[in-house]
Amino acid sequence: LLRAPSDRFFDRQPVGRLVNRLSFDLRQVDDSVGPVVVALMSFFLGMCVTQMFIFRVLPWPIVLMSVPFFGVMLFFMYLYRGIAVPLVFHSKFCLSQLQDLQSVALTSNVSIRACGMNDEFMTRFNGYSANIIRCNYLVYHICKAWVQSRVFLVYGSLSCIHVLGC
Repeated sequence: LLRAPSDRFFDRQPVGRLVNRLSFDLRQVDDSVGPVVVALMSFFLGMCVTQMFIFRVLPWPIVLMSVPFFGVMLFFMYLYRGIAVPLVFHSKFCLSQLQDLQSVALTSNVSIRACGMNDEFMTRFNGYSANIIRCNYLVYHICKAWVQSRVFLVYGSLSCIHVLGC
């Protein structure tokens, strides 16, 4: 919305609609920040309390042996973040392109069908939609499952070491 060309978008949109759209977007961000921060804090607090209890019970050599496992888990999470952020960015970019295409179709005075642009319009629409679906599927299903399986494998190995160390 903020990067829309001024000659085509802002001249045709009422000011009230723009303010409403921006305020609604900011309200969504404000409403979602609190619960996300609380969930992250409770997750990290629960993980730290559990690990501190385990480290307090186990002998120090076993605790020192488990430090590289935490490094490996952080590395897998770093890889996931490195993959997920560009995919989410690409998905949002394609969504923006799709919305631009829809706004051109809605505000155009000439019919798409009358100009013979129906096939081109549908090809571009389907391409942007496929990119959005593909990116979201990769981020929220494939990559998430990949990192979860690696972290669970490392936690399982760490648990075996803890059990065998006692």
